Amino acid sequence: MLVVAALVIRTRGQDRTGSLAFMVVLLVGSAGVLYVGGVALGLLQQLPVFSTNPVARLRVIVGFAAAVLAAFGLDAVLRPYGARADLTALRKPRARTTLALRAAGGLTVVLVVIYAVLSVRRQTPDPVGLGLQLREGFALAACCALLVVLAWALERRWASTVAAVGIFVLVTVPAIGLARAWWPQNDVELYYQRTATHEFLDTRLDGQRYATVGQVMLPGSSTAYAQRSLGGHAFTTPEWRELMLAADPEMMLTPTYSGISPANRDVALDSGAWTGLASATSSTRPPPVSPASRGMPTRRPPASRWPSARR
Repeated sequence: MLVVAALVIRTRGQDRTGSLAFMVVLLVGSAGVLYVGGVALGLLQQLPVFSTNPVARLRVIVGFAAAVLAAFGLDAVLRPYGARADLTALRKPRARTTLALRAAGGLTVVLVVIYAVLSVRRQTPDPVGLGLQLREGFALAACCALLVVLAWALERRWASTVAAVGIFVLVTVPAIGLARAWWPQNDVELYYQRTATHEFLDTRLDGQRYATVGQVMLPGSSTAYAQRSLGGHAFTTPEWRELMLAADPEMMLTPTYSGISPANRDVALDSGAWTGLASATSSTRPPPVSPASRGMPTRRPPASRWPSARR
């Protein structure tokens, strides 16, 4: 509703027509590609970056554009010209044209939201639960719309403030509840918990890298333990990528996700490609970091619990 308010209600101060138009195009275009697909999606996937990324990541752009437009909408609620000024301005043809364009933009956003909701509804495994959420969402949207209209019609500072606070509460409280239900809550002690394997690596790595196969040790999590791993989830330089592919042609699972494939485990670990890496890093090896210096336990587990590892 704040997005629609940003497009329909005129705001005092600097003209933001250009910024609003850009964000509307970004929002509608991203949502259209994401939820409609078709020819536009096919053309987009031929471009660099988009050709190697899942289209679902466009949700970040949709959320960003919607958030920026919502901020414009909140500003419109706090600083509206008011109903009388807007109705008086409609006597001018240019003002009527501007209002028509803004209304068309707002209607387009509403239609995109409705289409996105219907698209999700067709694919949801729980239509009953989604229906309850939609009814709650429409009720909240109606309340927000009422507050926006009151702020615009009353033309009082206190009315705008009350409307802004009310909209903030109506949006924030359900959002917090949704986030708590969506993201599980765990104790801090369970976050990247240290294991006997990590303690073993602390005593044996001496600044070198360890190699994992497949999803063992959750590639990319080594940063949380201040340890160096061969693979992971990060951008790689062409030289590093070439070295890994020389050892295992299937090591780059995605452009940013790497790890030794189980099928090529023995060949990759015994590959001579790592010889150059060892000689190149021996002179620049960082000093070992002890677990005690990071405030982590240093108790050595029984020998039977030590895993076998290859460096």
